[in-house]
Amino acid sequence: MTMHDKEINVKWRTSSVLIDFLRYYKCKEKGRELSQTGQRERKSEKEGCRQSQTGLTDTQFTYILNGEVCVQSLFHISKNGWDKHQTKAYWWFLNVCTTGNVHMSRWFVGSHTRPSTPETKTKYSVRWFTRQLSSDSNPQTPIFCNSDSGSASCGNIKHLTRAVANGAEIHVTNVNGKRAGALEFSNIAYNKAETKVAGTHLWHVSQSIVGNHIEFQQNAYWWFNLWSTDGTRDMSRWSVGEHTDRGHSNDKVSMKWFADTCWTLAYEHDKDGQAIDGSLEFLRSAILVGKRVRLVYSDNTYGIEADQLVIRNGHVTAQVLGHVSKANLQKFQNNAYWYWQNVATTGNVQTIRYNLGAHTNRGSSNGRQATKWFIDSRPWEHAYSNSETGTTTHGSKASLIQGVKAGKMLRFSIKSVNQPNNDYIAVFNADNADLSPSDNDLGAQHIRSIGLTRDGLYNVAFGSKPFGIS
Repeated sequence: MTMHDKEINVKWRTSSVLIDFLRYYKCKEKGRELSQTGQRERKSEKEGCRQSQTGLTDTQFTYILNGEVCVQSLFHISKNGWDKHQTKAYWWFLNVCTTGNVHMSRWFVGSHTRPSTPETKTKYSVRWFTRQLSSDSNPQTPIFCNSDSGSASCGNIKHLTRAVANGAEIHVTNVNGKRAGALEFSNIAYNKAETKVAGTHLWHVSQSIVGNHIEFQQNAYWWFNLWSTDGTRDMSRWSVGEHTDRGHSNDKVSMKWFADTCWTLAYEHDKDGQAIDGSLEFLRSAILVGKRVRLVYSDNTYGIEADQLVIRNGHVTAQVLGHVSKANLQKFQNNAYWYWQNVATTGNVQTIRYNLGAHTNRGSSNGRQATKWFIDSRPWEHAYSNSETGTTTHGSKASLIQGVKAGKMLRFSIKSVNQPNNDYIAVFNADNADLSPSDNDLGAQHIRSIGLTRDGLYNVAFGSKPFGIS
């Protein structure tokens, strides 16, 4: 795969509108600044302290406690400096609050064990960024609300199902007195016959309230949750790093559903890869200028964002990893497993299944399906390109770094120098980014990818022994 080639060309793109990252500076807190420009959060820290290194990271879960905000930022793998991974890598989970409290919890990759320094509790100065979810005149208005009994309390559920079918990114909030939670769904599905919508959120690690802020629990587990418009919430818990069931339960909660409607259909094809609407060339071009991509399939009832995109000899494959097995629309399976997919514009779909927290294969399959491909309609800027030797070939590092410091979302594409005809290009989100101590260079980390091999002329596939890439 391109990611493994030693020499690659890289293009960096930033969104000029989408501002939802958290940026932090590794120094003690001497002040706090909160900037709210929308709904989804990022943050940074800088003011009043001597910085040793600047960090930028996305957030996966938001919790409000008595007027303070805490967020989980989970997609970090340990590094030796700003530009190299450690040999014995571990997860580096981050919980950051507007109180200045920061909790870092560390767990070895593939094991429920911890390094010699299992956690750090400190204080940082933080700057927070949010973004507007949609282009609607009043973006803070939910598209639908339900009570804990499932009765509608605002909006129209048909508007929500239409948004899902049209590629919208869906968020949900729950308010309980002075406490509230907000999240973006990893995948979203609905039942046409029952007009019922259910969203899965996978990126949450167990946490506890400590005084006026939040910290991770010591014996951490993944807390998967499945929210439905009838008020039910199904919760499945699995230890970090091992296939140990930590409990499966459900409750009833009120919900407010929000839709980011800034998505446009780029291409649609049938199960044999024959075009129905849009243009494959338009989809390719959009990907190469930095656009994020969402897929809708299963008879227009299932939506998910691509974790990685590969363009190979004119066709596109989306790697989508945000699935955990379900017993039905609203409930996880008891003995749950990951299932990961490669979905291609040729119509091919490859699925592999592995136990949560273990390398135990639960089966694989290959099929074909009709798919709609949506691109985000926000503008992106080609900020910088470098050759395999680090030579600037477009833009400037200064403009790229300036964008990072402004909290902008970052995407990058890579191409091996062994592929001069552009027949294999991979495109990724930056889950986090660090500046060098001199502030003159930048390194971005992408976590959610599984290694790929070439499959035929157009497709890519998981290898026989899948492994994660960072």
